[in-house]
Amino acid sequence: MPEAAVHPVILRVPQAEYLALTLRERVRYLSDRARRALVISAGLWGVEVRPAAFEKEASGRPRPLRQGYWSVSHKPRYVAGVFSPSPVGIDVEQVRPYNPRLRRKVADAAEWRLVDLSKTEAFFRIWTAKEAVLKIGGVGIPDLLKCRVVRVPGRDRLSVCYRRSVFRVRHLCFDGHIAAVVEVGHPVHWTFPEKPGRSPSADPSAP
Repeated sequence: MPEAAVHPVILRVPQAEYLALTLRERVRYLSDRARRALVISAGLWGVEVRPAAFEKEASGRPRPLRQGYWSVSHKPRYVAGVFSPSPVGIDVEQVRPYNPRLRRKVADAAEWRLVDLSKTEAFFRIWTAKEAVLKIGGVGIPDLLKCRVVRVPGRDRLSVCYRRSVFRVRHLCFDGHIAAVVEVGHPVHWTFPEKPGRSPSADPSAP
């Protein structure tokens, strides 16, 4: 029997293949690869499903399957997918320099005091956490400021309040990226079917 754990799966994007495509083809390529990650994640939960089964509603929100829920995220170098028996959200971002003015569009001063802003990862920690939570409702960026970080109990986790519900989020840093996934009542086991550029670290930012 498979372990009762949720497995967010992260796959590398083969750069030679990706860069040889047109801009439009790249979008489709990343989407297809993210669905490959979903197939693996579902399989680790004990569910066999084809990539074509993962469809989105007209609003862009992932359409649940009979066996569970799913979420994807993709960037030019990595894609992520997660399958879960409960509504779930995942996000991945490359950690890079950013304009500090963006902070006020993502969170308020009280939230930023919960993390160490001397570390670039801190900005993306809050950004990815909120994105992951908002994906559950299919809302996205317009509600970033309605989604509030209320607690940072550890270096790889924090709690977010949205619409009177509190969501626990887990983080992972790897190869210059940070990923966030919403905990859904089961252990979270980050899964790399392919070895990333360097060993993953669960220390995205000191609280």
